[in-house]
Amino acid sequence: MKKENLILVLMFGLMLLISVIALSFDYLFPTSVVDKMFNQNVNVVNVKPVIDAEFNEILEQAEVTTLDGKKIADLYTVRVDHTYFYLELYVGIDLDGKVYARDKYVRTKDDTSSSYFPLVRAYLLKNYNGLYYENIQFIDGAAGATTIVVSRTIIKNAVSKVVVFHVGEEEDYIETLLGGK
Repeated sequence: MKKENLILVLMFGLMLLISVIALSFDYLFPTSVVDKMFNQNVNVVNVKPVIDAEFNEILEQAEVTTLDGKKIADLYTVRVDHTYFYLELYVGIDLDGKVYARDKYVRTKDDTSSSYFPLVRAYLLKNYNGLYYENIQFIDGAAGATTIVVSRTIIKNAVSKVVVFHVGEEEDYIETLLGGK
């Protein structure tokens, strides 16, 4: 009887240790797409739909907070519907003005699109990973095959539209004050 009780206690302790490790793994390492976007575990709060005819590509607006409740960014869900694919993007703009983008949902419409979409995903991860929003205009979308160029340009336009929605239109103060360029 002693031997069975000892094995039972050891197995219970092992089970408890594995449970604690599994729960801490969830809190220590980023697991979702939004977590990986900001390299930490985050909460997405205050999700509200964007209802604006000018910005009909933007589906939702939300806030991203740390687990402590401190706001670190604004998050937008953007829809890109094109001949080659249907794509929903997460576009995040942090408090420093850096832009992050990750794909949320992808549905390719033909075999050609599914074969090149990993290149488009690499483009997203390379160019929209902490880039200041002023520099989005300098991202080159003109490399690669025709369908990839179109895809990159569409994604760049969608992210630029989110930045305009977030920051507002840039105003030329010289033209406003002096009436010319």
